[in-house]
This record gives sequence, structure tokens and C-alpha cells, in this order.
Amino acid sequence: MSRISISLPALVTLYLQTTLARSDDGVSHFTLLYDWGFYGLHPKTWYRSFKQPSPLLNFRVWDDRCDDRYYLLSPRGTILSKPRPLIVDGRGNLVWTSDRYAETTVVQVHTYNGKEYLTFWAGIDGVISDETYQVFKTLEPVGDNLRGNLHDFVISRDDTAMFTAYQAIPMDLSSAGRSKKGWILEYFFQEVDIEIGKLLFEWKASDHVPVGETRLTLTENYAKTPGGALDYFHVNSVDKDAGGNYIISARPTRTPSCAPVQREKRFLGGKNNTFQGLSDGRAVDFTWQHHARLHDNNTLSIFVTGKPEWKDYVAEYSRGMLVSLATEHMTATLLREFADPKRSKLSQLQGSAQAIENSGSWLVSYGLLPTFTEFGENGQVLETQKKDALEVSFAIEGTMPPFLRVVALDRDGGVLANTDVLHKESGNAPSTKLREWLIRGGVVLVIFIVALVFYEAIRIEDYASTKQAKDDEDNAEKRTKERQTRETLEVGSCRMHLLIFRAILYEMGVKESLLEI
Repeated sequence: MSRISISLPALVTLYLQTTLARSDDGVSHFTLLYDWGFYGLHPKTWYRSFKQPSPLLNFRVWDDRCDDRYYLLSPRGTILSKPRPLIVDGRGNLVWTSDRYAETTVVQVHTYNGKEYLTFWAGIDGVISDETYQVFKTLEPVGDNLRGNLHDFVISRDDTAMFTAYQAIPMDLSSAGRSKKGWILEYFFQEVDIEIGKLLFEWKASDHVPVGETRLTLTENYAKTPGGALDYFHVNSVDKDAGGNYIISARPTRTPSCAPVQREKRFLGGKNNTFQGLSDGRAVDFTWQHHARLHDNNTLSIFVTGKPEWKDYVAEYSRGMLVSLATEHMTATLLREFADPKRSKLSQLQGSAQAIENSGSWLVSYGLLPTFTEFGENGQVLETQKKDALEVSFAIEGTMPPFLRVVALDRDGGVLANTDVLHKESGNAPSTKLREWLIRGGVVLVIFIVALVFYEAIRIEDYASTKQAKDDEDNAEKRTKERQTRETLEVGSCRMHLLIFRAILYEMGVKESLLEI
């Protein structure tokens, strides 16, 4: 009994010490319970006036310079009932979302004909929405049996749309160490006219990159059917510079490839690297990259996961990189690296590295690890947000965890200026700081179950002592006193657990009227 009475206050103390804390800056910070998964694998914020929840963000680090940002999120994964595009402010408050689309990825803002649009990939289509969040155009790959790929969808400087696609085709696989007959996933990128959907340019991987250049290891039974086709190139980003040159990132070959309009191929990193690295080789020494982007000053930014899907070379951490390319001398120099050694992260898939306009800051998202970090101009960490408790070891086996792709945008102007439309669609009050209704079922359920276990232990112990007394001594007066004592203990125990339960609900901000149990 004494151990029970000590354990319950200790349990409450642990909860109060590790639960949600909202600091003076109005930002939510979590501690152990969040990381241990007590809020669930996908913590949520619920709203009174809107049925769809939004991610409950955990700010490990926060800087007031992040307050002037909107963040465009595209979480996905099988544990999400319906992945949706999301816009949140710099404090994690929901600004806009919509459940009208299929699974969405690469939510971004692009300029088309001098006007800003919200773009994203939704299921099999690329979607372009106007400033009222209504669909302006939908685009899909041009050709038979082509499937659009979720990795990238951009509007170029020439007001054309570019996206990636793939299809399974038969291929001679002898150069990759297999018998001649087999199948590959043929990866494309296409450039199309936005107004009429006409195909303007198409690039196919097998026309330019031999199958033997993949880093994948084939077994004899691999790639024998279209369903098991070899994903040898796997384009995960495409971009175009002012000179009309395309940059393609392909993860299994470990190289971003530059394909100029003259069809001269250049490779940064990988087996066929054509650049001389001037930064102790670090500019060309990377693996499993994503989100390659060309910039006006002849620089290239990429996100490097550094970790394959199988045993291979593994980096110390994932990072963003900014590399200067001198094409006249074919040299590459590492200008900056975006990583947080104090909180190093090693992702396996996806992710991005984005320059935030007019700030000098960079935003890095970690894909399979649903976390993003903003780095200041000097590389300091301004903000780190953790969207899900996926760094724990007891994630559900066989369940795909949420991926996260994040884009930052200034609040001034642009498609996000139309807040009336935002809140009309979301059905919330006319303030971007929406009231949070947190029903943290995971925490409440765990603590309530523990309380019930202790309660049952008290009942069993009391029942055993009563039965023993009955067997040993048939004394009606003594049994009456014992019954009264037991009832007193049970009532006291119930009241104690009720008070604990009410205290927990109150700590979580549940309305007082709900506590009148």
C-alpha cells in the first residue's frame, strides 16, 4: 500500500515535468513524452470549428526571426489517414489546409506569368492553385502508360511545368550483372506547356545513363517482371537554369547530372564525376542525394541523406550542401554545409534544402525523419521542429512512417496574403492563431490504465485479507468493521484517482465544464 501511494504522486510528477510547455514566446515545446510516443506516432492538434486535425509540432529550438514565416508542409505515410497540404505559421499554428485532394507532395509557391501560385503533386496530377486556393490548372504526364512521380513538380523560369514520371519497360540487364532479359523502371522528366498541356521536351534515363551505372546489387531472381522492375536511376528532382540547362538528381547513381541543351552530360559525384573537387573532395563526396536546385550565381544546392535503404556506406549525418560550380574549369567548391552536429539526424529517404529568399537563411527538411531545421546566415540553428515521434525504436512494424517535405515563405504578399479565403475555407475564427483543442488520448489512456491497475490491486489485496479473516474468525462485528474500512479505502482511492485524472485534463487545457464528472 505504501508503495502504491508513493508511485501515484511520482507518476503525476513525471507527467507534469515532461508534458507540453508553452513558453513566453507562445511556442510549444515538448520533452520526453513526445519523443517516447506517448502522444502517438503522429501527434495532432484538433479544432472546434474544423474537423481535420493538423500536426502538433514540437519546437526544440526557436528564434523570433522565424515568426515572419509561413511553412508549407506535405506530410505523407500510411499512418496518416489522408495526407493533405498544410500551411502553418512560424509558431506552428494552422493557417490553411484542404481535404479535397488525394495524397499530396512537394507543396510550393511558383510564379507563372508574373503571378504567384500554390503548386503541389496530388495523386497522379500536378495541381496549380490561384490566390483564392481554387484549381487553376491540372497537369499530367504526356504519353501512354506513364505514371507521374511524387518527387518533384516545378514551374520553370520559362513559365513551363516540369515533373518526373516513370514506366516499366523490358531491358537487357547484362551490364548490371544479370541475364539479358529483365525489366527496369524507365524514368522520364517532361517539360510541358501549362496552358495547353503540350509536350515541349522529354528526357529518358536509359538514353543517357547505362543501366550498369546503378549502385544497386541485383540477384538472379530480381527484375524478372514489370512489378519487380529494377529502379536503377530513380529521378527525384529536376530543375532548369537561365541558360536552358537541366539538372537531374538520381539517387541510386549517387549523382546530380547536368544535361545542357547541347546534350553534353556532366556529373557531380558518383562513378562518372566530371568535376574536380576543390574542398578536400567534400564537394563531390556525397551519397543518396535529393532536391538538386540550380541558382543564379552558378551554385547548386542539394540535400544529402547519406544513408541507403540497405547496408552500404553510411554518413555520420544528413545535411544540406551549397556547391559552387565553375563549368569553364570543371571545378566544384563546397561553400556551405547545413547540419546540426549537436542534434545530428540521419535520414534514409527524401528531404530538401531550400534557400529562404531575402534572409540568408536555409531550411532543411529530413524526409523520412519528419523534422525540419532552419539555419541562419552563419549556419546557426534558428529553429528545429519535430513533427512526429518517429525517432523512437518501437514504431509499428510494417507501417510506413510519415515523410515530410517543407518549404518556407515570407508572410509579405504572395498567394498567402488572402487570409479571408484561408479562413473561409478552413472555417476557423478570423485569426491565424487558432485555439488548440488537444485531446492527448495517448497520455490520458496510459495514466488512466495505470491508475486502474493500482485500484484493482487495492481491491484484490483487501479481498484477500477479508477472506482470510473470515476463515480464521467468524466474528460479525469484526467483519463489519473491516467492511467499513475497505469501503473507506475504496472511496478514498476512487477520489484520489478522480482528482489525478481531473488534474491531468486541466493541465491539458480541457474546458472546465468537461471536468464536472
